[in-house]
Amino acid sequence: MTISLHECKLLVDSIAGTNLSALTTQEILNLGWFYWLTNNLVKAKECYDSVLTMDGPLIFQYDAARLLFNICNWLGEKEQVIRYANRFVQLCDTLNLGHNQQMAATVNNLYKYQRDKEEEHKNYEESQRNQRLSIGSTVSFILLSFVGIILFRRYCKFFVFSILHYNRNNRY
Repeated sequence: MTISLHECKLLVDSIAGTNLSALTTQEILNLGWFYWLTNNLVKAKECYDSVLTMDGPLIFQYDAARLLFNICNWLGEKEQVIRYANRFVQLCDTLNLGHNQQMAATVNNLYKYQRDKEEEHKNYEESQRNQRLSIGSTVSFILLSFVGIILFRRYCKFFVFSILHYNRNNRY
């Protein structure tokens, strides 16, 4: 959908009649951008100033401070240039700090993931070792029991045979 410049100006005029505080930060930023493109720098400056005073996302304030710096520089307002340059630098630092915190959180999450993965692998290896030990112990017990039963039966046969043989030889 494309609209003509005339239709766009009509839409802006209808929006411009409303109080800026009734608009969202994004809408005010877009309105300021329209004014910028139509070379109405005073109105653009009003819009961007209102964005800086609103509690909107920092990225919108960052854009507004950058654009205000450029507008004031073109208009030759040196004191305002310094003011908006300072605000722009402050927002840059804040956004970079947020980005650095996000990167630190990501690195921390990766570290925790690796640590948990290593611990899980260690627990798996330990459970496998315990399972092999349990199977080995069970097999050893069964073999020893089998050998014990065989030896016991032989000893019993030998003992019974010895008693019977003794009784035959020592008859009264």
